[in-house]
Amino acid sequence: MSNANKHQLIELAGQDGCRILYCERCDVTELRIAEFRVNIEPNSMKSLESMIGQANEKLDQYKTMQTRDELMQRLMKTIHD
Repeated sequence: MSNANKHQLIELAGQDGCRILYCERCDVTELRIAEFRVNIEPNSMKSLESMIGQANEKLDQYKTMQTRDELMQRLMKTIHD
């Protein structure tokens, strides 16, 4: 590969096997999770951030409801025993 084709990657964020890199030459953001890689247009990063935020909120709500249901089942069992 010639020097003209090499990526110039800048690490924007990273932790626990997950990194977000940016290639200024290509104007592409790359999400790396272990060996999995996804190229994302930089202008789509806000949409991705919003989607991940929504997914986190829904997951938290689901877990709260699941815990509440488990507590109600235990309570009902205690009352009927």
